[in-house]
Amino acid sequence: MKKILFVLLAVIMTMTMCACSSSDPTTQAANTDAPPKDHVNVVSFYESDACFCLNLAQEWIRTIVLEEYKSYVDSGKLKYEEYDTTVSSNNGIKTQFDAPSYALYITSDMNGEWKYKNIASIWLYTDTTGKNDVLKKKFHDAVVRELDASLNAIGA
Repeated sequence: MKKILFVLLAVIMTMTMCACSSSDPTTQAANTDAPPKDHVNVVSFYESDACFCLNLAQEWIRTIVLEEYKSYVDSGKLKYEEYDTTVSSNNGIKTQFDAPSYALYITSDMNGEWKYKNIASIWLYTDTTGKNDVLKKKFHDAVVRELDASLNAIGA
């Protein structure tokens, strides 16, 4: 009985994969704004009415990506997006990521295969004073470690 179920499941999965991979090239719309095929997206979720420490964390994320990784952003290998979760028009993207109100995701597209990673560890290093250099460094290093790993994975 288990063999029959396994075979049936394998057949259904194969049919599903075949159906998903077949496409009619005449119905494909050209996207001239598409980033390079292999690229990394940094997607940050925040609340505009957050406390000081969470606003500071958002500022750190933005600074790391847009300043320290500027050459990757300029080349299109790295894209940065941020979404205020208090704005209802952002509910779709929040649902797509199954994101809480505060989150940082690093996604990568390598040869058409998407990988999503929630960088949850950074929230352990938020600083309620804005003066704790040890927490700031841990936060920074956690983001940089994940960005470097994702960029290395796509050969950037």
